[in-house]
Formats: sequence, structure tokens, C-alpha cells
Amino acid sequence: MLQNYLNSNLLPITEEAQLTKLKKATDELVKKLQKQKNRISTFTLILLDTETPADLPEVLEVKEIIIKNWSTYANVSKDTPMTFIRAVILEALQVVSRDKVLANLIWQTARNISRYSRMVIKEKQIISDFLTDLAKNVQSEAEQINKIAPEKTLLDLKIEFEEAGTLIIDKASFLKKMEAAAGPHNSESIAGSTSPNPNWPNSGHQWSYDFAPRAATAIGDLVNISLKEQAKAINKSQLQVATKINKVIQELYSKVLESNKTLTLRTNLIWWKESAYSHSTKCSYRDLEPVVLEVVMALDYLDIVPVFFPSSVDFFYLEVHSSLSEETVIASPLQEILEKVAILSEELKKIIPNNEITASRIGLLDFVRGLVHGVHKLADFNSLVGVNPATSELTPRDFSLWLFHDLQAEKISKIK
Repeated sequence: MLQNYLNSNLLPITEEAQLTKLKKATDELVKKLQKQKNRISTFTLILLDTETPADLPEVLEVKEIIIKNWSTYANVSKDTPMTFIRAVILEALQVVSRDKVLANLIWQTARNISRYSRMVIKEKQIISDFLTDLAKNVQSEAEQINKIAPEKTLLDLKIEFEEAGTLIIDKASFLKKMEAAAGPHNSESIAGSTSPNPNWPNSGHQWSYDFAPRAATAIGDLVNISLKEQAKAINKSQLQVATKINKVIQELYSKVLESNKTLTLRTNLIWWKESAYSHSTKCSYRDLEPVVLEVVMALDYLDIVPVFFPSSVDFFYLEVHSSLSEETVIASPLQEILEKVAILSEELKKIIPNNEITASRIGLLDFVRGLVHGVHKLADFNSLVGVNPATSELTPRDFSLWLFHDLQAEKISKIK
């Protein structure tokens, strides 16, 4: 991302060493964000607004990190200090987003507010490309997780056996044992063993008494050796078969479990839509006032939908909302929606718990919380969220979906 800024002539860097120092600053910020995931949303929101005040604590924090790694930074960035800071933030977010869960966190935070972000054209294109890649990666992961049909079946199982090899009999050893069983010595007058048959065949029955056990031992040893080698080959093949079958079965079992989760999700969504019942307020959505409906739906949907979900889940949400309100697709200034939130604050207090927020840049969800509980004033929306509510229009259902995405981001940030 730093290179993209350089290619767009947004950073007045002329030396490779300067770029190296910026990358070191980025590495330090990355480590902080990986340890404090709850701060990723804040830095994402700061990135999306070129009018972010330079005195915000998070901005000053990044500036200190840059100066720590590049003492002459101020001399180079006189006219573009915030551009340098946003470039470092974006580079850090890109590194952090290699983790799929954190990529999802960044995407859920940015996806709605990015439509109203205030950025210069060149920088907006760089950030937009970054968010587009994030969206594709998150969507791909969601589709993979929420597949119904297993990719593998037992019909795909292919097992190849290693050749056992040719069994070679030690003829010389067997011959000596048989010579020892046949008589005191062989044709070269050499005894077959230390305890050969003391009799020759012409000795009558006494020879047969000594021959039989010695011959049986010689033949038995030969057979045992052969069977032992064959058993090794058979056991090895059995282990190969068992290992491969167990692996396929485990994969199938895992896929079946995932498919069941997906089917359960779809069933729950359909039931939720058809019943139009809010489990959190124990009443029908049709009985809720506008704005209260938007907040309650977002909260209820959060409990149904998993962390990774395909984009179709969003469209389903919008359709359900449209079926509940005739005014759902009529856009109005965000200012008017927030004014209604303020009017219904007493009722919304029962629904939205207050969270202590220490970040200097917050999303729509946290502002609504603060507005409901008297922490924020309507006039503070622009400075806290980075969006002008008077000139930004959206429909009630888009307002509700934005809240849902912010709730998802919050949920992801709490995953350990």
C-alpha cells in the first residue's frame, strides 16, 4: 500500500531509506493492532476520512511511531502529514487482513461508511481497491464455509499399494539344515550343523526318528520367515487403507457438520422471516415503531447469522425489512433518522446497553448507543463518525443493515 501511495505521487519520498523507515513504523503498528483487535475498527474509520483531525489520540499515536523510526519525518511531511499517517494505517491494515477473521472485521467496519467517506480522488481509489479485495476474500471464505454439498465422497477414494517385493529364500541355509536332517555330513564330509542326524537312511527306523523333527524344524523356519515377511507387507497395506479411509471419512464428517450448520441457518432465516417475531422484545416486528424496528432487527439478526456470511444474507435481510414497512425504501437525511433515535431514547435504552467507548473515532452503532444513553449529542455526529448527517441520505432498511454490520464487527473484535 505504501508503494501505491508513492506511485500516485501522494508521498514526497525520494529515498529508499525513507520508505524502509515507514515500513518499520508500519510493522510496529501491526503488532499493536494484532494485540488489540478492538482498535482495528477505530483505525479503519480514521483511514476513511481525509478530514480526520490531526490531534486525535490515535493519529498522534501513529505520528509518534513514525517519528520513533524516522526522526526527520517532519521535514519531509510538512504539507502532507495526515497522508503519511493514513498510508501507514492502510499498510498496517493490509498486513493485519492476512488473517481472514481480521479481514472480515475491517470489511464489516468499512462497508457502509465508506460510501460517505471524504477522500481525495487518488487516495480514494487506493483505499477502494483495498476494500474491494477485502470484500472478495470475505465473500469467498463465507461461500466456502457455507457450502451444503461436500466436495469429497467415498467414490473419490483412490488407494495405491506399494509392491511387497519378491521374497527370496536363503537356499544355502535351508540346504545345510536339510543336510543335517539327512545324515551326519554331506557329500563333502561337512556336517550341516553342530547337531546333525547321527544316522544314515540305511540305519532303519532310528534314522526316521531323527530325520522328521530336524526336517520339520528346517521347513518350519523357512515357512515362518516367509509368512513373517508377507505379514509385514499385508499390515503395511492395511495401515495405508485405514489411514486413507479415515482421512476421507473425517473430511466428509466435517463437511456434513458444516452443511448442517448452513441448512440450519437457512431454516432459521426462513422461520424468522415468516414469523416476523422478535425474540429479544418478545413481540411481532409489526408492532414496533420505526427506528425501534431497525435497531431490534439488527440485534436479532446478529444472533442468527454467523461471523462469515455470504452477501445473499444481506439481501435477505433487506427483503425481510421491506416486507415489514412500506417506508423502508424511502431515503431521507441521516440527520432525520438520528433525531427519531433521540426522541425514542427512553424506549431504546431498554434494548441497547451502554458501552464505555474511549476511541476518538466511532461508528454508527456506537454513536447511536451514546445518543440513546445521553453520552453523545446529535451535533457531535460529524466529528465523531466522520460523516455529515445532513447531506448523507439512506433508507430505514439501509440504516438497519449498517447497524447490523457494526454489530458484526464488534462481535468479531471480541473473538479470542
